[in-house]
Amino acid sequence: MGLFQKRSFCVVTGASRGLGREIALQCSREWSKEGVFCDMVLTARNRKALEETRDIIMSQSHGITVHIVTGDLNNMESLSTVCLEIMSFYDSSKHDQGVLVHNAATMNEFVPFLSQIDPFKIQSFLNTNVTSMIVLTTQFLSALNGDKHYVIHITANVASQYSKWFTLYSVSKAARTAFMGSLKEELPDVRQLNYSPGPCDTDMLKELPPHVYSVDDLDDHQLRLLTAEESISKMVGVLKKDEFENGCTIDFFDRKI
Repeated sequence: MGLFQKRSFCVVTGASRGLGREIALQCSREWSKEGVFCDMVLTARNRKALEETRDIIMSQSHGITVHIVTGDLNNMESLSTVCLEIMSFYDSSKHDQGVLVHNAATMNEFVPFLSQIDPFKIQSFLNTNVTSMIVLTTQFLSALNGDKHYVIHITANVASQYSKWFTLYSVSKAARTAFMGSLKEELPDVRQLNYSPGPCDTDMLKELPPHVYSVDDLDDHQLRLLTAEESISKMVGVLKKDEFENGCTIDFFDRKI
C-alpha cells in the first residue's frame, strides 16, 4: 500500500502560507481521493492563517480532520509543550502511519559574513531552524507504533552550494540535512526524503532584499520561477510512487545537491 492509501497521522510545520500551505492542501487531496482517513495537524505562529489553510482543506477534501497548533518554535521553554500538543492527536488505534513534513523555517538577516557577531541572534535563528526540528522529530517518532513512517524535509540548494549573504541559512539547511542522514542510519525503516523545491513565488522569496536575490538571476542558472503548486506537485508525485532512495535529496530541477 502506498503512503496515501493508509490511515495517517500527518504533521505539517509552517502550514500557514506558501509551500507549507500547499503541502497540506495537496496531501489532503491525495488521502481524500483514496477515501482514506487522515488526522492532519497544522502548526505555525499565525493562527488566523492556519485557520484559512484548514478551511480550504475542509472545503475540498473528505475524510480529513484538521487540527491547529500555534506556537513559536524559537521559544525553547514552550517547545516541548508544543510538541506534546501536536502528538496528543495521535491514536495508534486510528492511524497506520505517521507523516512529518518539516517545512517551517525562517530567513536570516542577510548581512555580510563578518557581521554575524551577535551570539543571541545566531542562537535564536538556530533554535528556530534546527533545534525545533530535532526535538519535534524525536518526539514524533518516539510516540508512534510500528516502524515504517515518513519524515520529509524541505531543504534548499544552499545546503551544499554556498552563496554570499546566506551564511546562517546555509548552515541551518546543512545541519538539518545532516540530522536526516543520521536518522537514516539509526532508523532505516523510517522513509526519509529531502526535497528542494526550487525558487518559488512565495512571500518568503518576496521578502528577500534586492542585493540578495533577483528573478533576473534565474536566467543565469537556466532556472525559472515556480508556483508553489507546481513545485509541491512534483514532491507529492515522488511520495506517491515511493520509489526514491531512502534519505536522498530530490531537487525540482534535478540538480545535484
